[in-house]
Amino acid sequence: MTIECAGNGRSFYSPPVAGVQWQKGAVGTARWTGVRLRDVLARVRAKASARFVLFDGADAPLATIPDFVRQVPIAKALDPDTILAYEMNGAPLPIANGFPLRAIVPGWEGAYSVKWLTHVQVLDREGDSFWIKTAYRYPTRRIAPEAAVAPEDMAPVAGLFVISAAYVWFKQAFGLASHEDFVLRGLAERTLVTQALFLAGWLLGSGSLRLPRVAPDGARLAGTLLTAVAAARLLWFDILLFNPALQDQWAGSLPLFNLIAANYLPGAVWLYLARRRAATAAHSWPWLAAFLVALIAATALLVRQYYHGAFLTGAALPNEAYGYSLAFLIVSIGLIVAGIRLPDKALRLAGLVLLTATIVKVFLVDAAELTGVLRILSFLVLGIALIGIGRLYGPILRAEREEPGGAGLADGAASR
Repeated sequence: MTIECAGNGRSFYSPPVAGVQWQKGAVGTARWTGVRLRDVLARVRAKASARFVLFDGADAPLATIPDFVRQVPIAKALDPDTILAYEMNGAPLPIANGFPLRAIVPGWEGAYSVKWLTHVQVLDREGDSFWIKTAYRYPTRRIAPEAAVAPEDMAPVAGLFVISAAYVWFKQAFGLASHEDFVLRGLAERTLVTQALFLAGWLLGSGSLRLPRVAPDGARLAGTLLTAVAAARLLWFDILLFNPALQDQWAGSLPLFNLIAANYLPGAVWLYLARRRAATAAHSWPWLAAFLVALIAATALLVRQYYHGAFLTGAALPNEAYGYSLAFLIVSIGLIVAGIRLPDKALRLAGLVLLTATIVKVFLVDAAELTGVLRILSFLVLGIALIGIGRLYGPILRAEREEPGGAGLADGAASR
């Protein structure tokens, strides 16, 4: 297990932060052996009113510094992986690493794994030590640099590490140990992680999920950051680096009911929802751009999956180009209709741009390969579609000319 000090890299902080000025290296990995803390608590018959477990070590405080103690909630103390360790890498604990006994609290920052244990105390309320009430805490709302923060606006540094530990556990459990594993399960693994991040980001950003002792603004910021991480994963890994059309990856054999539909289409929806939640045009346009990239990628990959099956690599098949044209024609019309109904002028414009590009492709590429009646029919269908779009879009343009404010988001900002 890897243990990292919360102050790792502290010397690089600006403005400076009090404490040991670690650069890099306040982190280590070892195999720990010990007894489960929950077994010890069961042996001493800890009361049902227990809420926290406090650790105190033999290290004496310097000068006026308070005695160093840490506490964990009872749920974490009862976790089967929380132990009192007496061996490190198969040998008795070295003195520097906590001999004869130390706490090991996986997934939480290193200060919770107290060395040289002398006392383990069960509490029915949160302790009042400086190291619990004041130190190792972070603000739950936005603050100016060097501004004072009231204790009630701070939360312990703990859950942030639980999230990273859960991600590591998931990666290990999925077990992509070889290229064959990547081909069979790589896209599925990325889909689960990315969609989980999108869901968590939406729940926090929309206020549907509240974090204990975290102000609403802080939760919304966390939601935005999680959504940005999910968007980066989708764009970088799934569209650029590990695109299933370029690298062999099992995507599912059924049209529309496959990993392409499960990852790329919901990803596009989450990104558009993030755009709608953005407060200003400056904040919303990156989400719109990411949404359009994800939607276009989803459309192209779904068409390719329809023609190629579970694996999307390989040369283009006959009539595949017509499938792309039809799909993008449907998507462009959908964008225009959605932009009218929501209303969202930027969405309508995106639909018109995509429609124009599709028409150019049909005339320059698709129609050139058709002859006779098929070529005439392709022009006829395209003409009917354009007339229908014109009749649909005309009233919108006239309404915008008559009402300068417009019925929608002319500047691209999200509606409320």
